[in-house]
Amino acid sequence: MTDRNRVSNVFAIVLTPRWLLALFAALLFAAACIPLGLWQWTRTQDIVQSERASLEAPVDVLGVTVPGQLVPRGDIGRTVTAEGTYDAADQIFITSRMVDRKPGVWVWTPLVLSDGSSVGVVRGWLADVTAPGAEPPEGRVSLSGVLYPDEGFYADAPMSGDQALAIDSLRFGNSGTRGGFIMLEEQSPQASDSPVPIPPSAELANVAFPLRNFFYSFQWWVFGAFALVAWAVLAWREIRDQAGTVAPHEPAEQSSREV
Repeated sequence: MTDRNRVSNVFAIVLTPRWLLALFAALLFAAACIPLGLWQWTRTQDIVQSERASLEAPVDVLGVTVPGQLVPRGDIGRTVTAEGTYDAADQIFITSRMVDRKPGVWVWTPLVLSDGSSVGVVRGWLADVTAPGAEPPEGRVSLSGVLYPDEGFYADAPMSGDQALAIDSLRFGNSGTRGGFIMLEEQSPQASDSPVPIPPSAELANVAFPLRNFFYSFQWWVFGAFALVAWAVLAWREIRDQAGTVAPHEPAEQSSREV
């Protein structure tokens, strides 16, 4: 088989609808793996940044967040302090939250600060909205906790009275509400009945480096490359098999021409 025939045979195989469709699927999968890997890479950087922020000295929330704006990325995970009074009338229960494999709710309560603005405080977990500890303490309190960003998932889900699926402080409050929320750790004075404290999430639990997210980012890119390599290998095998089928006939054809 001449070089021209070999090239023609290759194109005749890979340009068939079956192989074109397989190539399109491989390219589509590889293209989807790129942003997934980038998302995991960004997630890795966010976790590292949160870990670094958690090691910094506590700072007053008034100097970190701004009313009507999101939490600065560099301050997510930082320990903050706050003083003010709880606004029980605007308290929200965040549903479908688990603690020790038990379903319940998070209690999000706005804390009115000295400048009149407010910041959401997740005071803890309760088995249901009527459990002891649902009512916030009266009077002025001082507290400290970890600064979290608002939750993006289910943020647009409709609310049912004083219950919601995700925390969106800017949506819950008014123009004077600060973005994000404080996950309560300590409070003074301590109420007699208080919600169960919520354990920190993975990115704020003394993780030296998020290896899982780091390797996940490369894993997605490897998957994308593998899809393209697999298509090329399978196509090459079919080209090779077809060439092996045609080759035995060529000597006979050549002999007939010589006679």
